[in-house]
Amino acid sequence: MENWRDLDLSQLKLEPSVAALLGRLLRHIEVLEGETVLLRAENQALRDEINRLKG
Repeated sequence: MENWRDLDLSQLKLEPSVAALLGRLLRHIEVLEGETVLLRAENQALRDEINRLKG
């Protein structure tokens, strides 16, 4: 499996509580990945602004 997003939890033989927890964790990871992308873009914009101000 190359991508965790391709994971089909229904195909795994997991206890329902474990499957639910794993699903919640995967959704949390996805949220954190999105936040990371936004923060990287913001950091780059700030670096660009600093360089612009330095001349």
